Amino acid sequence: MQIRPAVLAATMLLPWTACTHEASAQHNPSDPEIILPENPYLSYRKAREWEVHQTVYLLVPQTVRLGPENQIQHEIRREDDIFPSKLEFVFPVMQRSGSGWTTDEKVHGTITLNDQPEDMTYTIQYAPGTNAPYAVWDLHFRAPTSVIRFENRANIVAVDTVFDEQKALGLGWPTEWPDEPARFLTPIIDPIGQRTDPLTHEVLPAPDETVIKELITQWTEGNDPKSIPPVTLAKYLAARVIGHMKSNDRSLITTDDSTFRRSLTSNIGPGNHFDSSYTGFYAGFAVRDPEETTRTGRGSRHDMTLMLTAVYRAAGLPARTVIGIDDDGSGTDRVRSWTEFALYDPALDLTVWIPVDIDQLRRRGASTANYTRPWKFFGTNDELHAIAPVSFYFHPPAAYQSFQVPALYGIRSDADLPYFAEQIITFGINRKPVRGGQTRDNQPKP
Repeated sequence: MQIRPAVLAATMLLPWTACTHEASAQHNPSDPEIILPENPYLSYRKAREWEVHQTVYLLVPQTVRLGPENQIQHEIRREDDIFPSKLEFVFPVMQRSGSGWTTDEKVHGTITLNDQPEDMTYTIQYAPGTNAPYAVWDLHFRAPTSVIRFENRANIVAVDTVFDEQKALGLGWPTEWPDEPARFLTPIIDPIGQRTDPLTHEVLPAPDETVIKELITQWTEGNDPKSIPPVTLAKYLAARVIGHMKSNDRSLITTDDSTFRRSLTSNIGPGNHFDSSYTGFYAGFAVRDPEETTRTGRGSRHDMTLMLTAVYRAAGLPARTVIGIDDDGSGTDRVRSWTEFALYDPALDLTVWIPVDIDQLRRRGASTANYTRPWKFFGTNDELHAIAPVSFYFHPPAAYQSFQVPALYGIRSDADLPYFAEQIITFGINRKPVRGGQTRDNQPKP
């Protein structure tokens, strides 16, 4: 069944006559030694190589009291509420997205326990049913600990993208998606961590995907979404998500707990300096399951990204969420997220991932009313060269735990984990130096 023209006209969607203008990004030169990939649908510009630093701190809460001679002493709140001596720690590894890739196959991760660096080996495993790799550390140490610090370093190339929408409109729906994009068709909703009852700690059912499916049915009046080209559908659905949601712009949860800051500063490990004024302290991400976002119509900019990813999948379009660190950002703008959807050319046996920055589209007033016009940030994006992609998930899509809110990492153990731990994440990004501490623009990073 086709989507009726009257239905589409009501939303200003014109199938098969969608925008055919090719938007253009700034054609700034790339770092000279970076070789850019080529394909007929997405061109790449202004490649930049970045050094990205991400750190996770976990501290079991402590009480403070005055000891002999009025000395301040810290004590664990409960003696049994500490990290066990055997646990598993996971952190995402970004090998390749639609606008970036790592230049080093080795994972540079350091674990520090109670102020003592530990040399731990890791393995690379893939999230169940996906092509999303994670580094997994099996930690075995001499005694339980109250402080864990994990530092990850990666070299990542990021590129601007230029989308040839007219040419991409010629791509139809494949009879069967190849393995790589097919793995990002399900689940429709990526759960944000393992859902547990706050009182009983029992595992709750997975998010209800029917709410997303019902929304697709409503927007298409029960007709087959695949009756129009994938690019047309992706643009239409992005406009509908923008109209459905109100964003509160709250994307990162910050902490101003001075006691925690002092504890953190005293436990960062020997030979390390932590510049809180530059990277900032964050407890994690303000994100919810798309089921809840869809029902309420409200959420953070990251919630809007997650909802668009779920909507694309429910319509049969492979999609994934990309999280990146922005060199041009500050404060809560340092972490960005966007959705990538897949296009497939069977003649070339080619899969191309098209970036869609739903938050930027919202800010620029993209809607079904201006659907036929060129849209910057739908495929074409001249900001991505300054955003290093680091993960496809805000929380590992498996039975791992974080504390309070998602923060990229995951932890689990056969023994009981602390009931509560203070977690903090920090981010830093710098142009990869060439020589003498200079960047490729021959300017030191402030």
